[in-house]
Amino acid sequence: MIHSGVGRLMYWGCYRNQHVGALEEVRGRLNGTGYLNILRENLDYIDFTNQDYIFQQDNAPIDKTVVVTNWFQDIGIQVINWPHQSPDMNLIEHIWSLIKNKLDTMFITSKAMHREKVQQVWNNINKLSEWLLELMPQRMMAEINNHGGATRY
Repeated sequence: MIHSGVGRLMYWGCYRNQHVGALEEVRGRLNGTGYLNILRENLDYIDFTNQDYIFQQDNAPIDKTVVVTNWFQDIGIQVINWPHQSPDMNLIEHIWSLIKNKLDTMFITSKAMHREKVQQVWNNINKLSEWLLELMPQRMMAEINNHGGATRY
């Protein structure tokens, strides 16, 4: 969810191979079926049968619905098993934070302008996301040393 002076808008986005992928505005309340539709629309082009891919999500309740869990299993997508809503280890959460921080420096007067600025920032986030990925080993050690608790990241 990204807040601004014009209200709250919610987005779904993905990250792959040091690059951001699709960005979708989520309208209305999202349930398991709606989340599954977003996944299908945005991930069908990826061949997850390659063992190099592991899907990461934040394990929010919607991620664990039966329809979503069954879809991942049915098409053979390996999903990383990790603590519930662990933002320190989830690169996409850091990307959302970078976007929010960038938007906070802008004067946004409408939801349409908000959508446009989010898309612009999203499209230019790749260099920053490379930096986030490079920090992953330090993040992992901090998480281990803090026994799964919050870290400075």
